[in-house]
Amino acid sequence: MTASTILSRQSFATPMSSTQSQVDGLVTAFTAEATRPTTLASMVVGAGMYRLGRLGTMAALEGRLANPAVRALSVGTGLFSEAASFQLSNRALRVGLEGADPRLMQLGGPHGLARGTLESLVTFSALRGAGSLAREQNVVVQHALQSSAMVGGHQLTGTLGLTPLPQGNLAEQFLHAEATNLQMQAGLGVFHGLTGGRVLAAERSLELQLALRGRPIFASQVRPLDVREESMSRASSASSRLYSFNPLFLIAPKLLIGWGAGYLLSTLRPRAAIATLLGTGAALVGLDYLSGSDPQWIVDAAVLGGAAAYGYFRSRSLRRDMQSNPFRTEYDTAHPMRIPVPPGLVDPRAVTFEGRDNQVQIFNAKTEGDGFPTSFIWSVNPPRGLSFGQRFFYRFFDPMRFTFSMGRLARSNFSRLLIGGFASWKGIDLERFNVHFGQSRFRNFDEFFTRRLRKVPDFYPGAAPAEGKLLYMARGNLDQVLTIKGEQITLRDLLGADVAERFTGNVGVMITYLSPRDYHLSHALVDGKLVYHRRMPGMAWTVGPEIWSERSVEGKPGAHYLTFNARDVVLKETPYGAMATVYVAATNVYSTEIHPPVGTEVKAGMHEQSYHFGSTNVYVFEADRFYFPRGIHPGQQMEFGRTPFLIPRSEVDSKDQRSL
Repeated sequence: MTASTILSRQSFATPMSSTQSQVDGLVTAFTAEATRPTTLASMVVGAGMYRLGRLGTMAALEGRLANPAVRALSVGTGLFSEAASFQLSNRALRVGLEGADPRLMQLGGPHGLARGTLESLVTFSALRGAGSLAREQNVVVQHALQSSAMVGGHQLTGTLGLTPLPQGNLAEQFLHAEATNLQMQAGLGVFHGLTGGRVLAAERSLELQLALRGRPIFASQVRPLDVREESMSRASSASSRLYSFNPLFLIAPKLLIGWGAGYLLSTLRPRAAIATLLGTGAALVGLDYLSGSDPQWIVDAAVLGGAAAYGYFRSRSLRRDMQSNPFRTEYDTAHPMRIPVPPGLVDPRAVTFEGRDNQVQIFNAKTEGDGFPTSFIWSVNPPRGLSFGQRFFYRFFDPMRFTFSMGRLARSNFSRLLIGGFASWKGIDLERFNVHFGQSRFRNFDEFFTRRLRKVPDFYPGAAPAEGKLLYMARGNLDQVLTIKGEQITLRDLLGADVAERFTGNVGVMITYLSPRDYHLSHALVDGKLVYHRRMPGMAWTVGPEIWSERSVEGKPGAHYLTFNARDVVLKETPYGAMATVYVAATNVYSTEIHPPVGTEVKAGMHEQSYHFGSTNVYVFEADRFYFPRGIHPGQQMEFGRTPFLIPRSEVDSKDQRSL
């Protein structure tokens, strides 16, 4: 026999009336809203930030402003801290635990954090303000006034256009207000219980000091022990107790510090790791000092040793990830529709190189049928070198272990919290893309990064096979064609001896850089058969053009980054001769995937490769079999399937498609 409670749902033989159904729905919605775990947890965070915001403001401005101004400013700071922290924690919990849309983490937009914070600010201001006014009244009057204030506040701001108008009828709005009020009070109670009332005591003591400071004392109030001094002394004593904890209370934050230090140690170079261990030890001792207790040497040593051990074993685990690629993504079967090469893509008139902030080297000025010289190099003009932040990073962090550490984060469900903010920061339109496997949302950041296009564009041979910025284009003999910042890079070093020997005459090279905002699936440029694939191990340095100017990177000039970074080399036999594509790894993108196995016949536009973060593609081809399209230039942003990239000569010459 199943036990029943007063909250159990009952079945009635007689159908409920419309009024009963409406009341039942209101009560059900009220119960669900008032007991929602994610909202209650966020209320606890918000309550804590309200108290801490007030406390910090009063402590910082004590004696600098008039007492009423300090008190008003502290309330305003507390309310804003409460509203912002509630929205941020609530949205993070909903995305992480309930699988809500990651776009909730974006700052702007009609449903963004900024609008949500404003709505919460109205809510908490109305509830706390009305509660303060009705403090001396009975509970029924207090709650009625608070709910009325919240409903009225949202009606007013909605009418003014500051926030959306409240949804539902008046009864539903009042029930929602009462549920929010109960949740706020429950959050306050839980926070005070977790802190033992210390934060509230410190806040009250500072308020008492502000109230008593500057108040005149008459002769009739003077006693052997001045009441004012006694009150101030008690207030100061209560305030000081905030910073006096039982040493056992510090174990949790110490363990958190130790875990964070170990996590960081696993990605650092040796000298930086030693400095981090010393800094962690100093932080643990400093925490003891701030708590007002004697140093806990045994506990601190145990935490420090645990951090070192965790960092060591995690670094070994990260190195094992390098041996077995942990990234996996499905092959995209949404092939584009093939269309003929559009007319007018090639212009035989001589190209003008002037007027662009690029670097040009011309070895043979005779022009080909596309208007470009027979032998030349045309590239972007990169900045002077790595930025201060990049130099700092590569000096202290091991890029390989850091990359695989970020890879683990990107594969975790927690990482989906980053999607909305990252998309907003980089200006990525999520409406362009589908999620994986027929899901309703991305499960993690890696799935977001290997996103598929919702609408695959039609594709013709020679259209851009991937997104990215064109950095380098050249054609000429083997000794000239790949020279960056005066540093000659041989095809043997880039491709390996087996592939390099396939190219004997004039060779063409194009290099594109995929930034983190780009679409990160690469497709086949033309039809062909995949005859070779090799993974060449190496480092994971940045592939941005700023590295070209570095004098020494791992003992080599930075211009050699294409050869000392890890890379996948793919060779295809095509109707237009041999074509090699090199997919170069970089920081945060050591792992790439080549989807078709060796021996597969691929069609132009088919999905060929997946990056798991931004990187660089290098295309090597027989120069006398392709034309460069008119208007192409280094610095140009490529759009998959839409931007002309490298046009087969036979497609142009046979149909007389040149622009005259």
